[in-house]
Amino acid sequence: MNESIVFYMGLNDVKNKIMNDIQLKIYRDLLDDLLSGRLKPGDILPGERELARAYGTHTMNGKAAVNLLAHRGLVWRKRHAGTMVCKDLDLALIRELRDSGKKLAILLTSNEPTGIHWNEETVDYFMKRAKEYGFQVLHREMPTGFSELSRMLILLSALNPEAAVILDDNFDHDNLFRCRDAIRRFPHPAVRLNRFGSSMPLNTPNTISVDIDHFENGYQAGLAAASSGIPDPVVVSYNSQSDDHSRWLADRIRGINCAFLDSGCASPKSFCCSEANMLCLAENIRSAKNGLILALNLEIAASIHDTLLRCGLKCPQDYRMIGVDDLHQYDSYQISTVAVSKTETGLMLADLACGRLIPESIGKNCSVRLSGTLLKRKTF
Repeated sequence: MNESIVFYMGLNDVKNKIMNDIQLKIYRDLLDDLLSGRLKPGDILPGERELARAYGTHTMNGKAAVNLLAHRGLVWRKRHAGTMVCKDLDLALIRELRDSGKKLAILLTSNEPTGIHWNEETVDYFMKRAKEYGFQVLHREMPTGFSELSRMLILLSALNPEAAVILDDNFDHDNLFRCRDAIRRFPHPAVRLNRFGSSMPLNTPNTISVDIDHFENGYQAGLAAASSGIPDPVVVSYNSQSDDHSRWLADRIRGINCAFLDSGCASPKSFCCSEANMLCLAENIRSAKNGLILALNLEIAASIHDTLLRCGLKCPQDYRMIGVDDLHQYDSYQISTVAVSKTETGLMLADLACGRLIPESIGKNCSVRLSGTLLKRKTF
């Protein structure tokens, strides 16, 4: 499905069921028995009645604890024989599950993040919101090798987590696509940030893509520029529109032009971010031909800022600038920005994966658009 999904439905009752204290105690004590070796692969677990007597409680509490062990793939039931410990146990995983309750979220992150679309702040806010929803987060960095990543995904999906989030980066795309059969194993769609929605060639199955809404963000920048009253604004893009840039650049430019059209203004002129063009732009600023620059991302904005500064032009004294991007390392330039904050991104990921339910009619593959807000800082 290619349409943008911008709404949520009610809370998922299954995900939000909390184990009571006695069920958690039995569950964690049984995990301790697995960790200590008191329960070995192939051993039969105590029965529900035996557990109820040992803990002075009802049999349903023992059953709930054993059900969760089975749900996580740590034990299996054999008819007429009881519940047995599985042969392949990962003790490191069991140790982390020791502090979990009913709900488990898997968080996979790139081991070499660029920090462009997400960073540690995104992870922190996802973890905080997931915890508020009652989830324990099991965080792993993704290996760069296909075989290692596939094994990790299969191992983690066997835990039957109630939520999964994948924060990958550019070089992870191919491996994740190759591991699509492993991603299919997760019981709930994995939420991925800005990584190929359902219309893209490398779309992975069983995913919800959270994509930056480039058109809407360009539109916001265009409205701010059109209403500024500064004449002859210009749009600055990359000097070569490669395949990597063309799609989102085109969406942002289209949004900017639509905003000017809706405001009754002529579309702004375009410049490519080359040294010669920036020198020409500097002369235009000096002669008051251009006073407002719309940079299609903050990398471009920083390059413009530094070039014009070498020409003796300062922002905002000599010109104004609006950038369109998610916040990252160029935030220190303090221009006005249509930004997607890392905080909101982390919270959105948690809401989708842990707290809210996408309508079943949409299916397991859909895309949610994430738009930014205009931060008027030093420039305006």
